Amino acid sequence: MAAVSDYRMLLHRVSEEITSGELESLMFLCADFIPSHRREEINSTRNLIIELERKGELSETNLVTLIELLRLIRRRDLVKLVHEFAFRNEGSPAVWKKSGNEPVNHNLTRVGELQELDWDHLYTDSSTAG
Repeated sequence: MAAVSDYRMLLHRVSEEITSGELESLMFLCADFIPSHRREEINSTRNLIIELERKGELSETNLVTLIELLRLIRRRDLVKLVHEFAFRNEGSPAVWKKSGNEPVNHNLTRVGELQELDWDHLYTDSSTAG
């Protein structure tokens, strides 16, 4: 029997922590990259994660969509969990670069460069920040 990867364990933990209300919010936030007919078929966070992976919005080397979605639903605890996963896997690409308050610019960065990011910004709600 093959061991479950840390990445899969992370996704399982995230899916277990998301409430049904938060799932509804996530579905709304995914409207730009998951068509409505596909969103209607998604009935769990696990299925949403599978769809994000299928669409290329989520992978072990692309965590920014997950981070942004979790930040937008104010799940700072899960943002931190994903952040910690990225640093545990230092040495391989882990997220797409995000700088300050600017939108994701999709320039691939290495995990070591993540230290330059304003992680406090990712843990806070930008709509209330001054």
